[in-house]
Amino acid sequence: LEKAFAISLLNEIEDLDGDGIEDFYDFDDDNDGFSDAEEITYGSNPRDTHSVANAAPASLDLNGSAILENQPIDAVVGLLQGIDPDANASLSFSLVDGIGSKDNPLFSLDENGTLSSAVIFDYENNQSNYSIRVRVTDEHNAYLEKTFAISMLNEIEDLDGDGVEDFYDADDDNDGFSDAKEIAYGSDPRDADSVANAAPASLDLNGSAILENQPIGAGVGLLQGIDPDANASLSYSLVDGIGSIDNLLFSLDENGTLRSAVLFDYEKNALNRSIRVRVTDEHNASLETVFAIRVLDDPSDDLLPWVRGLNLHFDENGTPTLSFEAGTEHGAELLETGILLTFAGDQQRFPADLNGNGDPYLVSLEGLQPGQAYRYQAYARNQVGETLSAMGKLSIGDDSSPWWVETDSDGWVRDSWMGSFLPTESGWLFHTRLGWTYAQQDEVGGLWIWLKEEGWLWSRGDLFPFLYSNDRGNWLYLLPERSDALFYDYATETVR
Repeated sequence: LEKAFAISLLNEIEDLDGDGIEDFYDFDDDNDGFSDAEEITYGSNPRDTHSVANAAPASLDLNGSAILENQPIDAVVGLLQGIDPDANASLSFSLVDGIGSKDNPLFSLDENGTLSSAVIFDYENNQSNYSIRVRVTDEHNAYLEKTFAISMLNEIEDLDGDGVEDFYDADDDNDGFSDAKEIAYGSDPRDADSVANAAPASLDLNGSAILENQPIGAGVGLLQGIDPDANASLSYSLVDGIGSIDNLLFSLDENGTLRSAVLFDYEKNALNRSIRVRVTDEHNASLETVFAIRVLDDPSDDLLPWVRGLNLHFDENGTPTLSFEAGTEHGAELLETGILLTFAGDQQRFPADLNGNGDPYLVSLEGLQPGQAYRYQAYARNQVGETLSAMGKLSIGDDSSPWWVETDSDGWVRDSWMGSFLPTESGWLFHTRLGWTYAQQDEVGGLWIWLKEEGWLWSRGDLFPFLYSNDRGNWLYLLPERSDALFYDYATETVR
């Protein structure tokens, strides 16, 4: 009897790494991060998680294994270098615990392998050999660990250069005070400027003013210093530094007597002077202090009156008006003040009204003759004498021969060297560009032009439209009519 049978092949679920993907369809059977194809190509076992397509670093070396004592924290000891069999491997370095890692806390290690100090080492007081344990790790966390010995080198420390190393030197800074004495006193045995001696604690001046006009060598005051050390011997001197700007105006004895070295003038010199003084003990410890010295006024030389700020203006009628300030010091009576006019070998005074506030005094010069040149000064007089200001010049135009020569039938002057304007008999004119202005001819063919905003300007036919500003002391340029601005100022390089 014969019979045919059907045999079924049953599937066995094969999932080595248990990730839910049957191995036949799983690109990484052992789930070790490397595909089966990569592992077969590399030569590792694609079904063994401990067999991967990567080799751990093969070697680890340190190109520096010693550090000199007293180096600052983060001083470089050396550079670690690892070798990995895999091409283009990315390596990182770290200090790790284990055999030989007892001195790891004394060092720091960058991931790039730079080994640095984490403390300041002292050859005389610390051990001279240290042990660290280092791990080099590739990008797949495969690693190699190795222990290194670090040596500390002695630095010859001889702070004072006397040939005796500091560790054995009784006076490291050679300041004349032993280390033991300085430690007991509280000073720094390694600082020649820190000694077993205290600097003076305070410095005072019992006089801080001098009357003007005193002779050279006049006493100003006495300096007194206080030193914490008993029986200290103190000396005094003027020294350079902040606040020493006026030291040259004074002299100072070693015992502390401050004297004048010049004749002081209250009216002409600064009223407050600054000096810088040093008090020094027998060990050259010192303290410096700045003092302010006041110059006091001597009323006996302040009796003459003063005048200042003399300015010439013209009122709406073209009448010259002078303004100025005048006064006296220390309550002296001002007997008279005003304007002194000199002309044609003669003089005339125009007194100001003393009942006004004098801020400023105003004097109008009425009745001046056309064509006459005048010189004017402000004066002030009291019981001692009279003071005169600097002299100014003033010329009144001759009505019979105006400087503009002739006008058109409508009274305008057109196309002159100064442009077009409408003159008046008073000397005022309306200029198409400048507006209302007062004009006065000088003795050299020039023209003085007064504008409210600019004061006195001067120009001449061969110079216009360049004008010189008397108030500003520089030249201006009158811009064309199409410009929004009036002048270009050569001093400020701006238009306005």
